[in-house]
Amino acid sequence: LIAEYIKIHSQYPWPMIQQYIEPKNRYDVCLLYDRNGELKASFVQKEIRNFPINWGPSTVQESVENPELLDMSLKLMQLLPWQGIVEIEFMENKADGQMYFMEINPRFWASVQMAIFAGIDFPWLLYQTMIDEPVEYVSSYRTGIKCKWTFPGEILHFLFNKQRRNMDPPFLSGKKQLVYDDMYSPDDPLPVLGFFLAAARYVFDKNMWQKILFR
Repeated sequence: LIAEYIKIHSQYPWPMIQQYIEPKNRYDVCLLYDRNGELKASFVQKEIRNFPINWGPSTVQESVENPELLDMSLKLMQLLPWQGIVEIEFMENKADGQMYFMEINPRFWASVQMAIFAGIDFPWLLYQTMIDEPVEYVSSYRTGIKCKWTFPGEILHFLFNKQRRNMDPPFLSGKKQLVYDDMYSPDDPLPVLGFFLAAARYVFDKNMWQKILFR
């Protein structure tokens, strides 16, 4: 540890050593504040699957209610002069069941479509606040809605998950199981086309594959 710390310190002075948390459940609390710092929207999602499997970004999310985490997040944000979008991440420690605050992301999260499917359109609400339109606080949404990141997150998770046959929801779940896709829509296929065109330039890029598979 000392040798590694000194090596990292030479490049990134005074790195922080943190306790390792054995991952269990992960949650994202998503909030929107207007120009005056007033809360205008709140949403909580649970990460169902990830890739890389144990620690990567979520590939399936579910809309849930978690008043405890929402309250913790609001108390944290009271300490900050904030306007706009923010995502606050928490992780449950498998060893003791305690919930740990992980980080704040001052941007849209990759799975923002999950919130839209559940009933809170954060991009539209943000636009309204930025043009100073009156916005009522929105905190009601449908729970139990799931959203998947098929290209390429869910595909990679399926390929690398040895328990793929026991996945819940199954890989091929659709709207009948309340599972939606955050990119593909028969009414608008261009995002999927855009993804494959963008991905094509990295097919032979070893560094990119290294980042995707072993981040």
